[in-house]
Amino acid sequence: MSLTFEPLFELWTSVLLLGPPIALVTWQLWRSRRDRRTLWSSVRRLGALALLVLAAFGPAVPGAMTKVVVSDIDVFLVIDTTTSSNAEDMGATADGAPVTRLDAMKADAMKVAEIYGGARYSVITFDNGALVRMPLVSDPTALRSTLDTLEVELAEYAGGSSISEALPTLLKRLQGASEQHPERLRLVFYFGDGEQTRDSEPESMAEAAPFISDGAVFGYGTAAGGPMRPNLTFGPDDALAPYLLDTTQSGAPRALSKIDEDALRTLSAQLGVGYQHRVAGEEPAYPDVEDRMGQEIEVPEVAVSQRLYWVPVIPAFLLLLWDLVLAARNIGELRAARPARKGRG
Repeated sequence: MSLTFEPLFELWTSVLLLGPPIALVTWQLWRSRRDRRTLWSSVRRLGALALLVLAAFGPAVPGAMTKVVVSDIDVFLVIDTTTSSNAEDMGATADGAPVTRLDAMKADAMKVAEIYGGARYSVITFDNGALVRMPLVSDPTALRSTLDTLEVELAEYAGGSSISEALPTLLKRLQGASEQHPERLRLVFYFGDGEQTRDSEPESMAEAAPFISDGAVFGYGTAAGGPMRPNLTFGPDDALAPYLLDTTQSGAPRALSKIDEDALRTLSAQLGVGYQHRVAGEEPAYPDVEDRMGQEIEVPEVAVSQRLYWVPVIPAFLLLLWDLVLAARNIGELRAARPARKGRG
């Protein structure tokens, strides 16, 4: 393991702090060259200063190396965060808790980092508007953090949604990526249930197709539908919030959100990618771009090296402490040898 140096201070600061004491101790060493007792004291002090100089240079050990894959792929994840994404019709966890569509979307989206290692990832969500949650970055940890914090739209802001709401935002990002790096693949993955709650028809997303190399539209939900809980700003946690009710029917039963696969298939045709209906317990299929995945290269596992300046500081402190102990002892001896004062006549 090679040793590197990362100075703790700028050069002029180190000279200003350590230069005067080094000059003083060097002068004392020259003066006491014939007196062995004072000579060793000067040598000890000079040794302590030399150790402090070494500490100021900042000895460090580089971080460990790890292998990563660097790929020329840009991945855009377009995720539906409307209230219907809170529908509980995607199975259940091991302890029996219901799995929402958004839970399943986030799990599938996170697998993208495993499938396309080394790619750049971007997250775009849409409900009553579209928002770039994460720009293109090649950091799977940032992707996980972004996905973990995703929630459906707040109930008080829900006002109808369109399955093509993300088109302007997605198109702008695709065009920018294409202009900056035309050689990179651009994969688009759309996660939604196809439910159009806005009165107008969804806008065609075919305009984005020329900028898309491959991808997929993943559909979530069932034909039978699932009940939903709203995301409340104030009040109980949304896991305990009451289910939304369908007040248009007699007795106001629980409102059910149903998948619209026809709308999702139309959208996938417009984007020029395949469609998959996601079913609990089944793994999704992702486009094979193995020929563009790049090669494994070694990079530092951590960005900051492990600093070792404290190693020379410890013996320097012990040498200075030794010098202080000897000085205190000498002062005690001088006081004991001082003659007593004579009383006044």
